[in-house]
Order: sequence, then C-alpha cells, then structure tokens
Amino acid sequence: MEKRKENDSLAKRYIGRPEVFADLFNYYLFDGKDIIDSNNLEDIPIDQLLVEPKMVKTERDIFKKLLAKKSDNITYLLLGIENQTTNMNAMVLRNLLYDVSSYVIQAEKIVNKHKSDKIESEKRIYPYKGFKKTDRLAPVITLVIYFNSDRWEGFKSLKEMIDIKDKIIDDYIFDYKLNIIEPCMMTNDDFKKLKTHVGLILEAIQKSNDEKSFKELLTNDNRFERIPIEAAKIINEFASIDLGIEQEEGEYNMCKAVEEWKKELRTEGKAEGIAEGEAKATENNIKTMNKNGFDIDTIARALGLDIKFVKKVLQG
Repeated sequence: MEKRKENDSLAKRYIGRPEVFADLFNYYLFDGKDIIDSNNLEDIPIDQLLVEPKMVKTERDIFKKLLAKKSDNITYLLLGIENQTTNMNAMVLRNLLYDVSSYVIQAEKIVNKHKSDKIESEKRIYPYKGFKKTDRLAPVITLVIYFNSDRWEGFKSLKEMIDIKDKIIDDYIFDYKLNIIEPCMMTNDDFKKLKTHVGLILEAIQKSNDEKSFKELLTNDNRFERIPIEAAKIINEFASIDLGIEQEEGEYNMCKAVEEWKKELRTEGKAEGIAEGEAKATENNIKTMNKNGFDIDTIARALGLDIKFVKKVLQG
C-alpha cells in the first residue's frame, strides 16, 4: 500500500509540472499543437471544485491524485492512474462528478456576485436563483492518463453503464465520454506529438510488456541518457524495471544502464545465433546418416537425440 502511494505521488508531481500538464492536453485536444501555454496555467485548489466533501468521501484516494489548472477561462482536470486503482469501471461517474461539481461551484460564485437582499433570502430554497440569462460557465475538461501497458477494460461512456433497451429512450439519455490516454493505443506519430519527456514515459510503458522492444527503445533513443529524475522513476516503477536510481533531484543519466542493456542484447543475439547454427548442423547430420543407410534408432543413439525429434526432422 505504501509503495502504491509513493507511485501515485510520484506521477502526480511529474504530470503536475505546467509544461507536462499543457503537453498532455495539447496532445489530446489539439493533436500536439501548442495551443495551451504552460505559462498561462493557474493552479486551482481541488477542494474548491467540489460542492460537498461528503460527495467524494468514498473517492478520497483517487481524489488526491486529481490536478486542476485554469487557462483562458477553461478549467482542466488531470488524473493519473494505474492498474491497481479500485473500481475502474466507475471512472466515468467519478469524472462526471468532478465536472458537475466544478460547474456547480462556478454557478454559486456567479450568483454570489449578484448579491441582493431578495436573492439572499431565496437562495436557501433556490440555490441558483440569481443565475442570469447572460451568465456563462467556463468549460471543464477531465483527462485520465492510464499508466499501464494494457488496454483500459472499464467503461468509456455513461451510456455503456446504463441498461437502455428502448432506442427511443436512448435518444433522450445524456451521455458522458471518458477522456483517456492509453499508451497501448498510441502510435509512433502520437509519441512524437508530445514535446516533453512524458512522451518517452508513455512509449516506455507501452513497450514494457515486450522485453526486446523495450530494451531497443532505451538503447536507440539517446534522450533516455538525460531525463528528469521523476520521469526516470516513473519509468522505473510503472514499466516494472530496475534502473538502480538513487538520486532525488536533477536529471538522471541512463548511459550506464543503456550500455548494459546493449551488451545484454548483443550477448542474447550471439546465443541465438549459436543455438540456431547448432540446430541446423544437427538436422544436417540426421539427414546425412539417414541417406547413408542408418535407421532412426541408430541415428538417435549416435547423436544422443530423442527418437521423436529424429522422425520429425526426417518427415519435415
């Protein structure tokens, strides 16, 4: 449990960096174009986005991972999670709660600006009585970053969670989409659209299930030689590897680890080549002995092989 909390805190600190935060939203919303300027992002205390604390009492663990920033009157919520997060199927409802709560808070603040004795007396019965036709709410967008190499198995929309049997009824049901970045669904072009090291993190996580591809990525991309320490630690934890990271701040130089992986790859390549060559020589010996009149039993005994293997070679 403590390790998981450390990982969550680590991911939150990193994606909370203004340049990383903006990078993720620019990728998801604007196809990598620099529309959101990290310099214009303003932090918003999360507790100011909720109507009542009890509404998220059961969501406390995941609520602590939520980040909120504002730019050009738009509120952006960012949530980084991984495969151990509980109640994955309810993520749509969680995000919907965050968005609706934010809109309600906005409405309350607007109404409070239109103070009058009449409105104050009626607010106890009609909380949004003072909301005017000319008033407007700022957009709220919540994005989930899935720090896992597998597919997201939970629901991706509210309608998926609702049992709707009548097509006519379906037209009148409000839907809510889960905005999510899944590393396993990203392409090479997608990773290039991310300007910060978060692109490397997501690519490393995507390839972490394939040891060979993962090692090739880290040995062929020299950007891994100097990356922010938090980025290196995220790769270390969420890609389930051991980089032997001891430093706590600054940039991390992965040169030594990269070189070790290169040596290991070369050793594996040589071993595969030797094994392949030996197998080919054995097959040739079997076929040559058979042509010279030796039966299967004799070939197997002479070469120390299983009879079934000798038969398979001669039949193939």
